[in-house]
Amino acid sequence: MQYETTFKLTKEYYLEAYKQRMYSMRKRRLFNYSIGILFMLSGASLAIYSKFNNIDPLVIFLSGIFLLFSSQISKFIWLRRQLQNNSINEEFSILVDENGYKLTGPNSSTEQSWKVIDTIIQTPSGILIRPQKRSMIYISEKLAGKEFIEFVKSQIN
Repeated sequence: MQYETTFKLTKEYYLEAYKQRMYSMRKRRLFNYSIGILFMLSGASLAIYSKFNNIDPLVIFLSGIFLLFSSQISKFIWLRRQLQNNSINEEFSILVDENGYKLTGPNSSTEQSWKVIDTIIQTPSGILIRPQKRSMIYISEKLAGKEFIEFVKSQIN
């Protein structure tokens, strides 16, 4: 059995892919937010305790702010980098069968066996395929269809 879908790498695709990736990392983000708030409170407490005579509490406080907003900062940097690459607005196709998947674009083609896939992460809008600690591939359910998504998930589980 084979399934195939095509998609364009547009700004909307990248924004949706980033949003789904962040959804898959929600526990890590919650941890970062908690540590950021803890740093901010610690920095403010130390500043009051030292009567604002030391710069260390300010550094701790600013570290907390950075942790709090790090996902937004990384989104901006990641999206800018993706939009500058040569494959923006290019059409890609992904073909899946019992052996693996083949991702084909105008300048490249990648073929992977299901054996090298570490995890498939279900998100509200599709799936993220993660081959052996490499970058994830996002497949939207509205573009690929439910049958496509279920077939891919059945190959790993």
